[in-house]
Amino acid sequence: MKNNCVKEMYVIDGGYMDIDKGLMTANTDQGKWIKIPVPVLLLSTTEGYVLIDTGMNPQVITDPAAAWGEWLAKDVPVHMENKNDLRVVLKNMGIAISDIKYVINTHMHHDHLGGNKFFPDAVHIVQKDEYRFATCPDDAFSSRYKFDNDLEGKKLNWRLVEGEIEVLPGISLIPTPGHSPGHQSILLHDVPGVGPLLYCGDAVYLKENWDKNIAPGICWNPQMALSSMRKIKQIASLVDAYVFYGHDWEYFYTLPLAPNKFSL
Repeated sequence: MKNNCVKEMYVIDGGYMDIDKGLMTANTDQGKWIKIPVPVLLLSTTEGYVLIDTGMNPQVITDPAAAWGEWLAKDVPVHMENKNDLRVVLKNMGIAISDIKYVINTHMHHDHLGGNKFFPDAVHIVQKDEYRFATCPDDAFSSRYKFDNDLEGKKLNWRLVEGEIEVLPGISLIPTPGHSPGHQSILLHDVPGVGPLLYCGDAVYLKENWDKNIAPGICWNPQMALSSMRKIKQIASLVDAYVFYGHDWEYFYTLPLAPNKFSL
């Protein structure tokens, strides 16, 4: 494909969480506890390395309550080891912190931007609606998801975008609000060895959400979440994209993980 900057893709294992399945599948199987992985995507591109999400703040290894707040750390137990620390993974792959030129966040929850602070020289890309809501939430419940501990006061180079945009050649941002106001999924137009790939983020937690049209259980707006899922289903069908689910344990651990290159 012309105008495609992606050369290679890697899937990084960022650890996992335990969670009530009802929070993933709109109260289906409520009370059944499951494990969910925390993926990070790394792209080698002609523009430098690009991260899609940055996983969890490594502080959760030693003090989850300090990192996430006592209520969330209690309700969603975290399992992360040093080997899941993004800095450790990159070092083992021979990639310097300064090699990361762009960080794209699907949204601004704890398990998706916990490593942003390690890349002060990168451009951090997020939807404007998401950044506004994260920094000034509209309701008391959402205000409990403050990410101050994740960023530790770091002043990062944020690029706030609005709507659908090809942010780099062959990398398009697709607004998929619902889980959060400014959630975005990522369409990679042509991953070598794969073809088009649609990274859902938390617009589609599990393959079950996709197959049965079940909204994510943790939703800022459930109606918008279902609409967003229908939207990306149409996009995936139109371009014949490989669909990458956000938190599916059984799916995730069938994939080739970094330092291995992702391919089908």
